[in-house]
Amino acid sequence: MQLRIKSQMKLEEALDLCYRGKKNVAKAAEEVEIPFIEMKRLLTAYILERPIDGHSWEEELEVSWPYC
Repeated sequence: MQLRIKSQMKLEEALDLCYRGKKNVAKAAEEVEIPFIEMKRLLTAYILERPIDGHSWEEELEVSWPYC
């Protein structure tokens, strides 16, 4: 899939936000102008490239529910 550099940066940012649970996948797909199914496929690949670290939560700076 050919993307312009500007769109690529938006896509990478959207994938990261979805990965961190900060953005809805369907809305992110709409913003980067790709089909929802393609966004799901890309997000799955993005997630598989980044295995979960058991201590990654310690790096989280933003306190979230239910700890607010």
